[in-house]
Order: sequence, then C-alpha cells, then structure tokens
Amino acid sequence: MADIANIVVLWIAFLVLAVPYVLWAKHPAVKPVAAYLIFVTIFSAAAWIIYSFTTLMVANWWGTDALAGREVPILIFIASVFLGGLLGQWQISKPPRPAPPI
Repeated sequence: MADIANIVVLWIAFLVLAVPYVLWAKHPAVKPVAAYLIFVTIFSAAAWIIYSFTTLMVANWWGTDALAGREVPILIFIASVFLGGLLGQWQISKPPRPAPPI
C-alpha cells in the first residue's frame, strides 16, 4: 500500500511541476488551461502505454525481477518515458486548429 501512496504523491508533484513548463512551452495561440490539459493527458497516456509495454517485454525477456540490479532496462524505461514528454510538448507547441463552420 505504501508503494501506491508514493506513486500518487509523485504524480501530484508532477502535475504541479508541469504547470510552469506548459506555460513556457505552449504555442502563444493556445490557452493555458487547454495546453495544460492536453500535455497532461498525452503524457499520462504515453507514459502508461510505454510503462506497460516495457514492463511486459522486460518480464518476458529477463523474468519478473529483471529490473533488480540491471541498469540497461532501467535506462531504456526512463528514456522511453521521456518520449511521452516529447509527444506532449510537440502537441502543445502546435497552433490550434480553426473551429469548423456551423
């Protein structure tokens, strides 16, 4: 149970620390709240998918305790989670699409 509490605390810290980054990285035409929600949603989805896929692959290749004492899988995991951040940053740096005519 303590692991889940630590994850929740780290996730809340990430959400708070993402605010200044999003305000800095967003396109000027994108509203701040929309940019924040887009970034957090894309980063969360990408990180979850990458985490699940990486955990599955590592467990299949090296066993369930593969991350214990091995640096390479841990570095691959950390690098792949940064990909989620890059995807989120790319999405908020694009100009918004025009609204469709009614």
